[in-house]
Amino acid sequence: MRKIIIVFCLLAFVFPLAFSQSNPKLGYINSMALISSMPEFVRIRKILKAEETKINKQLNNLKISYEAKLNDFKKISSGNTTAREVKAREVQLAMQEIQTFSRDAQISIKKKEADLLKPLQKKINDALQKVAKRKGYSYIFDSSTGKLIYTSPGSDNLLPVLKKELGIR
Repeated sequence: MRKIIIVFCLLAFVFPLAFSQSNPKLGYINSMALISSMPEFVRIRKILKAEETKINKQLNNLKISYEAKLNDFKKISSGNTTAREVKAREVQLAMQEIQTFSRDAQISIKKKEADLLKPLQKKINDALQKVAKRKGYSYIFDSSTGKLIYTSPGSDNLLPVLKKELGIR
């Protein structure tokens, strides 16, 4: 809902500006559809899938270790409090290790994905700039994100003017 409001507000400011120029052209692209159709993306998906498989194996090993420690804890009689406390601590540490590993693995996968997609995004952006200039587009939106991704060099940034109008320094 918030994205829709932001896009609406952006369009409310962009359309009057766009139509005040001579022959403005608006365009849009679904960058997610474009990326997923590129041959390079297949390679990236394979790399990420292999990384996820490796991480899942490590996570399963941690879970097996946790289950073993939990079973050891359950086998200790309630009369042996010192041993139960030691085993309870081992179970707790094993659970924390699983949680930490899961969190770090998610961060690692997201970073790796971003690193792998960066050259692809640059390739798309460079092509977008060329096409937009060659075809005379004033503004291009990404329909998958709702963001403005291209503005012609002749466009005005109204931030300083609006700040001045609102008395903001």
